[in-house]
Amino acid sequence: MLSAAVPLKIDVDLRFTVMAATFCRLLADRIRHCDQHQAPRTLFRKFVYTTAELAIDQLAITVQFGRCSNNAFLVKQGFAGEECRISWLG
Repeated sequence: MLSAAVPLKIDVDLRFTVMAATFCRLLADRIRHCDQHQAPRTLFRKFVYTTAELAIDQLAITVQFGRCSNNAFLVKQGFAGEECRISWLG
């Protein structure tokens, strides 16, 4: 007899896997430089797993990425200067 936690864990893992794959495809679509068949691991390594400096004040959170050869593609696609409002943050 299986415990109730086993099916729940599998369900959550599956949902997170599908969400991660969807976000990788959306990122690839927004960047447009990427080959649409590029592996999610490569997208993560090139564009997500990177260092940045955060500046937090009363009105905004500013993210500044360091120098990296792949960041030029992000700037070219309009990510630089893009504002993102987070409703739950106020």
